[in-house]
Amino acid sequence: MVATQQAIDGYTDSQLKVLQSGYQAAIKNTAEKLASDRRFRSRKALGRKREKALLAELRIAEKAISEQLSGAIAADFAEVGLYSKDQIEAIVSWDGKTPGFNNILLTAQELEAYSLSLEQDGYVLEDRLAADIGSLSEGVKSELVAGRIAGESARTVAKRIFDAGAGEKTLRQIEGTYLTYIQSANSYAREQVYAANSDIVREVEWSAVLETMSASTGHGTCIKCFGLDGNRYRLDEERPDNPLHNRCRCLYMPVTTTWQELGLDIPEMENEYRRWTERDLATRKILDYGTTDQTKEEWWFDKSKAWQDNSFGPTRAQMVRAKIIRIDDLSDRQTGEQRTVKELERIARNRT
Repeated sequence: MVATQQAIDGYTDSQLKVLQSGYQAAIKNTAEKLASDRRFRSRKALGRKREKALLAELRIAEKAISEQLSGAIAADFAEVGLYSKDQIEAIVSWDGKTPGFNNILLTAQELEAYSLSLEQDGYVLEDRLAADIGSLSEGVKSELVAGRIAGESARTVAKRIFDAGAGEKTLRQIEGTYLTYIQSANSYAREQVYAANSDIVREVEWSAVLETMSASTGHGTCIKCFGLDGNRYRLDEERPDNPLHNRCRCLYMPVTTTWQELGLDIPEMENEYRRWTERDLATRKILDYGTTDQTKEEWWFDKSKAWQDNSFGPTRAQMVRAKIIRIDDLSDRQTGEQRTVKELERIARNRT
């Protein structure tokens, strides 16, 4: 299953570069179109009329970019969903050897339609992208107002807006949307396989990628997901959504009945190895990576005190080191919400 997720990560990385290039090309085309428009070539002061015209053109461009990107993401959603379905079916059924295993029917059209209706932060895909891209027009609007007040020409303002680096914040937001939707495809396909084989998949287990963590920036494995790691749930039990947040890379792994119980004369599988990544906290550059069979507690306690304090924050880290709370306590088991220090202190008091 580690290899399956690594393959999905590789595909996602390559497709994300395509998406980034498409967005940057669209921004460049917009800039060139505005630059060639006679209304914006004037060296006269911008004025309200040209300001409104620039914003109107930008909104038209935003809608076109949003539609283009949502179509590309829906197609990638389907690609990853189908791949994940095939891989998880092969793993759980032991390449079709498990008696009574139910393969599911999923089509690219069904997955694309599902992706377009799937909500993230209360938005469906196209609206989510429109909100992401809308941050660009907000920045542009600020520049236009500043340019008009300063008496700059439309040409000068338009050039500054679309110079190198324009829209980088928007691009990062689009990347977050893309990564979250692709992980949703992976999760959705898995859940369909699990549900169709509930007699084989007894439970699911939350599996986080163990990574350099920072409580102050939110980079790396977040406290929510780290706290949930290793928790097991019945399929019909209330449990946190997956993905849990923007850019979440966690998954629900299947916990099956034994091969002997399934009628297969093969040795039992060892515990799944989990991935870990060590990153530079400033640049996010990967310094080292691998797999481990350690529990999250063993992995965390192997780190330095400074690392631990940075990962959970000094107060939470000290409570874990003093063993007055467990790492599992950091997150609510059913909702995945991060617990406050006061809530953790209450848990500690009730436990003594």
